[in-house]
Amino acid sequence: MWNLSGGDCLFSLAAHDSFISSILIRPNVHQALTVSRDNTLKLWDLNSGQCLRTFEGHRDWVVSTVIHPNGHQALSASWDNTLKLWDLESGECLHTFSGHAFTCVTVKVFVTFTIKCSMDKL
Repeated sequence: MWNLSGGDCLFSLAAHDSFISSILIRPNVHQALTVSRDNTLKLWDLNSGQCLRTFEGHRDWVVSTVIHPNGHQALSASWDNTLKLWDLESGECLHTFSGHAFTCVTVKVFVTFTIKCSMDKL
């Protein structure tokens, strides 16, 4: 994490076992959500740089995530051909969406609907 004013490194988010493929900021609570090729999501405290929670359940690389407009849930897309809905406070997987033949590469959530893109063209 970098200080854009001074250009110095404040801290590194270094708890994943592989590279981070995406990061989202929860500005109202000073947290970040990262996803990684290590098949996990991690929730970070941006004041301390500490990992608050690890979300496990995907069987392959997590490529993207989005935070629901309610701020309490996240949806992750993975190379295991699933989307997972997570409770950010408890770390619980609320639902797994399956049925794709190929990788889910990205997802967007709006208040009343979700858009996802997959390599199987669905």
